[in-house]
Amino acid sequence: MRSFVRLLELPVLDWLASATLTAATAWALVRAGAVPDGSNVAGAMFAGATVFGTMAGFLSAALLFTAGIDNPTMKTVRRKHGSELNDTLLGATFVLLLAALGSAVCGVYADGWGSRVFVLFLTILAIAKLTRAGIVTRGVLATVVQAAHTLEPSQKQTPVP
Repeated sequence: MRSFVRLLELPVLDWLASATLTAATAWALVRAGAVPDGSNVAGAMFAGATVFGTMAGFLSAALLFTAGIDNPTMKTVRRKHGSELNDTLLGATFVLLLAALGSAVCGVYADGWGSRVFVLFLTILAIAKLTRAGIVTRGVLATVVQAAHTLEPSQKQTPVP
């Protein structure tokens, strides 16, 4: 399991896996003759653009939140996961914004196969980046819990009554 998680840490695999899965799906749809009608395709692309944009906004807020906190726990998190956390959140935010803009543009040209395949690629890539962000967040949360257990009593934050 550890080797699989280490393999997931290579960002280029997100792009390669997304391209491969997109090509395989498009090929299977064309081969099967499953050509969807264009009546709801544009609406689905615009809805996807909205979802991707919202998720990008939440990831941007998380990135700014982690950058703005300065307490012993966050210092431990930055020391242990600093560049990985920043790179992952920035990469996922970039891909989600790209997916939002790409989906909106492709929604305008939804009649062609090219826009459908491109939106499929962006969707798969966004899922891969969100999965990566989840894996990194899991490690960060484990560090936060570990750091909370090792803090001196004077360093622990007390709730304000």
